[in-house]
Amino acid sequence: MVNTETTHSFGKLSLASISSTISHEVVMSLIYYAIIKGGLINSLYSLYLLCNRYPIVIIASNTKESGNALGISKDQWTLAATNAGLPIDKRGAEVLYIPSPLEIKDQENLANVASVMSNLGVSYTVSSSISDPGYYAYMVGDFETARKVYTNIAEISKTLGIKKIVVTDGTAYFWLRWQGPKSTRLELPIPVEHITQTVYERYKAGTVKLKKADVDTPVTVHYSEFLSRLGGVEEPPRELMRLIAPQFKEPKVSPSSDKLYTCGHMLELFDEKKDTLKKVREYVMAQLNKWEGRTVVVFDPNCKLSLENGVKDNQGNFKVVNITSLLNKAIVK
Repeated sequence: MVNTETTHSFGKLSLASISSTISHEVVMSLIYYAIIKGGLINSLYSLYLLCNRYPIVIIASNTKESGNALGISKDQWTLAATNAGLPIDKRGAEVLYIPSPLEIKDQENLANVASVMSNLGVSYTVSSSISDPGYYAYMVGDFETARKVYTNIAEISKTLGIKKIVVTDGTAYFWLRWQGPKSTRLELPIPVEHITQTVYERYKAGTVKLKKADVDTPVTVHYSEFLSRLGGVEEPPRELMRLIAPQFKEPKVSPSSDKLYTCGHMLELFDEKKDTLKKVREYVMAQLNKWEGRTVVVFDPNCKLSLENGVKDNQGNFKVVNITSLLNKAIVK
C-alpha cells in the first residue's frame, strides 16, 4: 500500500520551498541528512557536493541537448536496446519500459529486462526517444528540462497506445509516480509500476511461477529509499526477496524503515569528491557488512553504482546485483 502521507508531504515540501536551484539543493541535502541519520556533517557534505556547479551544469545540459543526463545519444540508446533484444517503438504494446541513463550503460541489466518481460508474456516496447525518465534534471534544479522530459513521456505513451509504464529504477518510479505529477502539474494518463510490482502481481494472480534463483552465496538487500520509503512500495520487493533469494539474510525492519541507511545515490556521479562520498557511504556499507550477505540486491541503478564504489574503496566484500538479475533466474519459463 502506498504511504501517501509520506509521499505527499515530500512533494509539498519540494514545491513549497524550492524557488531556485540553490534552495532546491539545500532541500535535497537535508533530505539526505534525514535519511542517512549520520549527523549534520553528512548533510553539509551532500550540500557541498551538490553545489559543485560543474557536474550539475553538465547533467542539465546533457538532458536538454540529448534528452539523457549522461549524454547518451538516440543512436547509442537504440543500439543498446537492439543488442539487448528490446523491441523499439512498437505501437499497440501494453507496456512502455523506461530505462534510466545508468541502466542503459549496463548491457547485462537491459538483457535481463528483455528476458524477464518475455518470460512474463508481456507485450512491451521501449521508445527510441526516451532514454531518461528526467529526474536527474529535476534534482539538479533544471525544472524546465525535467518538465519537458516528463511531458514527452506522456505524449509518446499516448502515441504508441501504451497502457502502463514499467521501470526498474526506484528513483524513476518515485519521479514518474509522485514527484513528477506534483512538479509539472501533469498527471500521466496511465499507471506507473516498478518491475517488482509487475512480477509480484502476476505471481499472486497465478500467471507466473517463481523459484529460488541460482545464487550460491548468502543474499541480503539494500532497499531503495525512493522506491519504498518515499514511493510507498514495500510488499513487492520484500516478498519477492523472500520468495526467490536463497540463503536470504533479511533485515529485521521494513523496506521503508528509517533504520535503513541510504547510499551515496546520484552523488556518486560527482566523482571529483570521492573522499567525501566515501565518508558518507560508511554507514550503509557497515550495515550491509553486518548482515553478512555476499550478494547484495538493489532496486535502483544509483544504489548499485554507490555500493560498487564502496566495494572498490574496500568498504565491503560482496557482489552487487540488480533485482532484474535475480528475477531473470527465478521466473519459471
